Amino acid sequence: GQNFDPTNSATYTFASAAIDLPEDYKIRCVGELGKNLMLGTWKGTNVQDQKIADIFPWDRTSDDFNLPVRLSENGVHAMLNIKNLLYFFAGTEGKLYVTDGSSVQELAKVPEQIVSLDSGAFIDIFPGAMIHHNGKILFGLSSGGNTNTAHIWSYNLKTGAMAIENTVSSGTALANRTTALFSTGALDYWAAHRNDGGN
Repeated sequence: GQNFDPTNSATYTFASAAIDLPEDYKIRCVGELGKNLMLGTWKGTNVQDQKIADIFPWDRTSDDFNLPVRLSENGVHAMLNIKNLLYFFAGTEGKLYVTDGSSVQELAKVPEQIVSLDSGAFIDIFPGAMIHHNGKILFGLSSGGNTNTAHIWSYNLKTGAMAIENTVSSGTALANRTTALFSTGALDYWAAHRNDGGN
């Protein structure tokens, strides 16, 4: 009967249940699908190192996970539940996938004609930079490696079209990472940006 307050233990119950993932897996993002938490993972020192992108379903109480969703991509980067389907980005080429927890389908890919992946560049989508807004999936597209790009893209759930919604205009070339998006209503949303150089 009380609101959750992290400083008041009477407003919540703590359980010591924890999940053990296979060795060397790292969790990058967390989503929900039905009763399960979906743990998006990667392996390696850098996300580009290994083509492993496994999603481990966890029922929140067991010390083990259910059958994982496996992809041969460089990590799972961001996840979003819409109508009990889990949409997620995996790999370093801006590929959007959807899963019902067992089967996986690739829906779209950011056009390489617009975002160059030459000379070691890669597309990076931060875990907090994916939202459902106005009938679309909005995502902050950042480029790593030798490029300096921060755009906000959309995927239209009805038409399947991808488009650039906004380009960062910071007055300089410093805002090269779109790190978070937050929907504030039917029309507006906020975007957070950062520069890897510390600015």
